[in-house]
Amino acid sequence: IVFSCVNNTAYRISDDLTGLLNRKAFSKELDEAIKAKSEQELADYIVVYMDVVKFKIINDIFGSNKGDELLIHISGVISDTIRERDGLGCRVGSDRFLMFTRCKEHERKEFISEFLDRASDFDLCFEIVCNAGITAIPDKSTSSEALIDYAIMPPSGSYK
Repeated sequence: IVFSCVNNTAYRISDDLTGLLNRKAFSKELDEAIKAKSEQELADYIVVYMDVVKFKIINDIFGSNKGDELLIHISGVISDTIRERDGLGCRVGSDRFLMFTRCKEHERKEFISEFLDRASDFDLCFEIVCNAGITAIPDKSTSSEALIDYAIMPPSGSYK
């Protein structure tokens, strides 16, 4: 468990199960990362939102321990990705995750496809399906919360 201290008040910054950042810490770290990078560097970064389709059914059929194992597997895929490419990873809650990572525009379709394949590659006699939304970072003035919203529900015509 990782804690931070602001005004002598400790608060949790990571998810207990996965070790990834929680949403509050992710948002803060994302804002800081955006400020630290140039516009040119930011052009090569994306924010990815991902969830597991029918996760409740997996928990109901196979038990919460198996569901937890799946979440830990997905967090491992996210951790490996940000270790290879740079970035941040977050478990928003339940079966939902966020990632900020380097990915050039011409690589994005293949990157997302491979990322989802790796996340779904889990030993279970049930098909694991993950959905993802992605957004590029339009400019340094875009807040982390807006980017998260765009990844969850991209504005019409914003990403092809």
